[in-house]
Amino acid sequence: DEHYASVYEEVLKKAVELMVRQGNITDKEQYLKAVFAREEESTTGVGDGIAIPHGRCEGVSQPGLIAMVIPNGVDYDALDDEPVDLLFLIAANPNSGSAHIDILSKLSGMLMNDEFTSALKAAKSPQEFLKVIDDAENEKDAKAQVPKEEAKKEIDAAAEEAKKTIDSLTDLTEEEKKEKKNAIDAASDTAKEEIDQKTTIEQ
Repeated sequence: DEHYASVYEEVLKKAVELMVRQGNITDKEQYLKAVFAREEESTTGVGDGIAIPHGRCEGVSQPGLIAMVIPNGVDYDALDDEPVDLLFLIAANPNSGSAHIDILSKLSGMLMNDEFTSALKAAKSPQEFLKVIDDAENEKDAKAQVPKEEAKKEIDAAAEEAKKTIDSLTDLTEEEKKEKKNAIDAASDTAKEEIDQKTTIEQ
């Protein structure tokens, strides 16, 4: 109905205004049209009180994300027909590649955690909201660090075994053995550096 449409539109307009204030938008009207055009394709109310509207156009100077907690929720034509009380708005430029897809993917993954979303909705201030996100990121990093350390220990163990094998060879001079062991150490260090650069390690 008209009341639903007006409240729904006002929430999106307010979110767009926040994105403009954040400095990611050079053409507000163009971006606003892009956001509403996306909504016309299908609702971005994904359920569980969450909506992730997004707009992609030349009026975006750089990819951005803003979040809103909506007290008491708002009718949003969500997939589960429930009101939306947590909204994330994404801005992307056509020339920014898959930036908005990357943001969507990461956000969707985090929002699958019910405790995380509940904590966001319960936040009483922007600072508390950001702390919830930071804590979740830190917890994720800590969990990723464990398999990284285990992988590096395995590399060290394999390198030591390889050096022992070299020491047992009788057809190599001491200088040749030293060169080969140095090469093993260099390869081991490179492998560990590559592990540190990865965001996750396959379990």
